[in-house]
Amino acid sequence: MESGPPTVEAMARTLNMSRRSLERIWWGTGLPGPKQMIDWATLVTLAGAADAVDETTAILASRRGIDARRLHRLQRRLFGPKWPTLPKKPGDELEALLVTFARACMNRRMRWAEQRKQSTARKAAWQRRRPAIRYVNASS
Repeated sequence: MESGPPTVEAMARTLNMSRRSLERIWWGTGLPGPKQMIDWATLVTLAGAADAVDETTAILASRRGIDARRLHRLQRRLFGPKWPTLPKKPGDELEALLVTFARACMNRRMRWAEQRKQSTARKAAWQRRRPAIRYVNASS
């Protein structure tokens, strides 16, 4: 039985939660979002399977029902308009993908830590600020 491509909705349903709840929990990890993780898992799985059978990811993807256009969009979502040229040898391609994935996770976690630090600083500044309105006692 063939199923469609994995989705965030299907992942949330499997975990018995809403998509929004899943995204909130995921945001707290500092990792790329659920959609990006599904994309990474798809691409890394394809590269790993291609390495096992000594073929390129593009060839294996087409055999698995992922056409060139969908593979191109998936790579563009992950890497942006100027994605790195991945090696054509299957083993090298998998290694390059894993290194790129690790960098993406590290960059996301660094941004997440910076956002938390800024949020904490704003909260502390808000608590230190004095009220804008001064109350005057009626008896004075």
